[in-house]
Amino acid sequence: MINGVKDEVHKLGRDMIREEWESYDDILRQHRELRKDWSIIKKDEVTRKTTLGGITYSRTLFINKKTGCRAYLLDRILGFEQREYITEDAKARICEEAVETCYRKGGLNACINGELVTKETVMNILHSLEFPEILNTSKETG
Repeated sequence: MINGVKDEVHKLGRDMIREEWESYDDILRQHRELRKDWSIIKKDEVTRKTTLGGITYSRTLFINKKTGCRAYLLDRILGFEQREYITEDAKARICEEAVETCYRKGGLNACINGELVTKETVMNILHSLEFPEILNTSKETG
């Protein structure tokens, strides 16, 4: 049940972000004064990986009438580089998890709602784990 609720909350978060991003794109499409010299070419979808999971949203490709440059103006507003499919929050989490392993960090990541597990509790849990003993079968030469 807990995992089901967690999954639904994550889905709700993704849906809210998608709707917000698409509303910005709609504003760009509807208000020519916000996009001087830019004309609409087409609308398509893209998926970005976030800490909440993948978010697929519609965005509009524009062309600059003066320069011929094509761009997704929404991506520029949101700060996405061309062909960037992982958001900054996801990149930060990837780096944190890859380089940091400590009891405190384990306690902070234990609950998605921010409840803290003390580093002492994390230490006790880790120290109580039992692993099978691995026998050294190689012959050592003296």
